[in-house]
Amino acid sequence: MRIGIHTEHVRDTGRRFCEGISEFARERPDWELVFFEEGIGRARDLEGLDGFIWAIPDAKTARRLVATGKPVVDTASKGKYPGTVGVAGDHVNCGKAAARHFLTRGFVNFGYFGWEGLGFSDDRGRAFAAALKSEGFECLGYRPGARISGSYLIRDVEQERFVVPKEADSVVAWVRQLPKPVAVFCANDYRAWQLSEICRLAEVSVPGEVAILGAGNDELACLFTGTRISSVDTGAKELGVLTAKTLDDILSGRRRADDFALVEMEPRGVVERESTAVYPIDPPWLAEAMTYIHENVSARLTADDVCRKVCKSYGTVAEAFRTKLGTTIQKVIAASRLHVAEQLLKTSHLSLTEISRLSGFKTPQYFCACFRDKHGCSPTDFVSSL
Repeated sequence: MRIGIHTEHVRDTGRRFCEGISEFARERPDWELVFFEEGIGRARDLEGLDGFIWAIPDAKTARRLVATGKPVVDTASKGKYPGTVGVAGDHVNCGKAAARHFLTRGFVNFGYFGWEGLGFSDDRGRAFAAALKSEGFECLGYRPGARISGSYLIRDVEQERFVVPKEADSVVAWVRQLPKPVAVFCANDYRAWQLSEICRLAEVSVPGEVAILGAGNDELACLFTGTRISSVDTGAKELGVLTAKTLDDILSGRRRADDFALVEMEPRGVVERESTAVYPIDPPWLAEAMTYIHENVSARLTADDVCRKVCKSYGTVAEAFRTKLGTTIQKVIAASRLHVAEQLLKTSHLSLTEISRLSGFKTPQYFCACFRDKHGCSPTDFVSSL
């Protein structure tokens, strides 16, 4: 089987997507992967291929691929073109995950920084705003005043060139009029990088004034900044595996292309970094307590440790947690431990012993018991289900 593959870009998320395809293909000795970096050239370039995984940009490309009579899995347009099957990231749940992350940290002011007119950006922004609205909050989206030009779309957005956009002045004006502190969700990590750079140049504090969350967990964009950027992990590698499996199901005859609705990959959660490491709550010492817990989970904190850190009595701290946050110090510590453990299970290959230590549990056995209480399954079964 010779499989023609085209992706929108082969940078970090695109590279991991291709790794997922390659991982699946290693279990199929009869698969040969043929990459098309520049899209379709001559018609005869498509001859001899048995199926396609393609980021379809337009109807013309879709027609050329479908005309071969071979199955076509579309990774860009949600399978909207006749004869194609769509596989995509779950943009709605991506937006919801971003909203949950910010709400958990206590934000009340929100913004969305995307590109009007780009499908994935609009989908994520709408879902983010809807999730906030259901909790009684408003989201103020960036409105550039003009649609994206074709040249900018191709040159900067699709190729994700690390340059501050020409619209920087209007972005600064938008940021300055947002109520502070504000939590801003960005369409992807490239857009989050742009906002981080614009804030740096405009001397706007991140995360003090503006907390920034991207999507895709593109480490190049997230880590090569002054303030490392938190991101919704959309599961790029897992999406690659799912895409290849979808095509394989059609090629093997197990399923027909017509059997598929849109196939979506749910996000794997938020990877937290410095750009959202802030709790905008009063009094300030309560925000300090929350940050202290979040940053010192592996130290096996106790409630007394937190009280000593903020120089308050246990009664004062416990009352603030109850009235301001609706919880207890102990529950916040326990939730933080489990959250760190979940992220390590999703993103690392560490042993359960090491994960339990890094997430502040006394023993691996106690970690497994707490994990089962929350998820109804063991950490091992949790990883197997991913």
